[in-house]
Amino acid sequence: MKTSAPVNFVYESTFDRAALEAAPSFEHHAVHDADFRALLSSRGDTCWAVATYYHLRERGYTGISLSLAPRRDCINVLHSEQLRKIGADPRRFDICIQADFAHRPAAQFHILQNARYEGENRATIWLYPQIGILPRTAPAGRLTRIGYLGHVNNSSVWSGERWQAFLQPLGVEFVTAPPRLWHDFSDLDAVIAIRDFGKRPHYSKPPSKLINAWIAGVPFIGGSDSAYRQIGTPGEDFLLATSPQEVRDALDRLRRDPALVSRLVQNGRQRMADFTVDRLIEKWVATLEGPAEARFLQWQHRPGYEALRSHALATIDRGWVQTKALLRTAARLASSARKAVA
Repeated sequence: MKTSAPVNFVYESTFDRAALEAAPSFEHHAVHDADFRALLSSRGDTCWAVATYYHLRERGYTGISLSLAPRRDCINVLHSEQLRKIGADPRRFDICIQADFAHRPAAQFHILQNARYEGENRATIWLYPQIGILPRTAPAGRLTRIGYLGHVNNSSVWSGERWQAFLQPLGVEFVTAPPRLWHDFSDLDAVIAIRDFGKRPHYSKPPSKLINAWIAGVPFIGGSDSAYRQIGTPGEDFLLATSPQEVRDALDRLRRDPALVSRLVQNGRQRMADFTVDRLIEKWVATLEGPAEARFLQWQHRPGYEALRSHALATIDRGWVQTKALLRTAARLASSARKAVA
């Protein structure tokens, strides 16, 4: 790695590192170890920092390390939630993987998963596709099983039960799966990912579900997430639905128009070449050796200013975190009081 200091990827999740390093490859281990695969689907430090370290190492990059704690002699890459827990250190250079968590202002550089806020000292790098995706092998022309491969009750406009009640009269089964099976699209006829009905752009969210659907060869029905439009085109490589009626319309189009299904799948296959692990690692290297390295050199050359900056912004961040916690507590107490009165 052509950086002025080693790049240290930081994680906190628990997994069998010896077993992972004894495996033929990172992907091989993830495909054959369901527990580790589930960890990749549920832990931000694992799917970002751990995965990037091993992908880089397998491609021959040196000057990198993987550790349980950040180091002052390195360029540290760690998840937003880890930074919240350990706090900032003026003597440490941190690259914050923001994902869909909070911005950590004391960090010197940020990795985003949505291009909306890309700018100075920020770079957008998409999350890796789901490991070991099993593509659709169901009968052509069938549209009876629609899947949501994610935490449906946290990331969907409706609960699984409501989706099932909505789709059943249309002759469609709504299918969910545990994290260890989020790679299996083999018996799905389409996937759906709608966070809400409306025009909210969800600027912190990634396009991962669309990318996974392209790789799996499955038509995708998505909501108004800005990330979908950042990489795809409605009507060409996915269908857009911002209301229950538009979901019905999308299903009707998929049933009536085999050419549309073919176009969505073929265009998705062409687009997925931009989101392979190799392409994403190229982006990581370009970011670390380019703008992140430039920011590191700037940080090195003005230690006094950077120390003041880090201390001030970390203090503001801690205050904001505490304020949000108090507001959440107040909201819970108010809700309990209302229920008690009722």
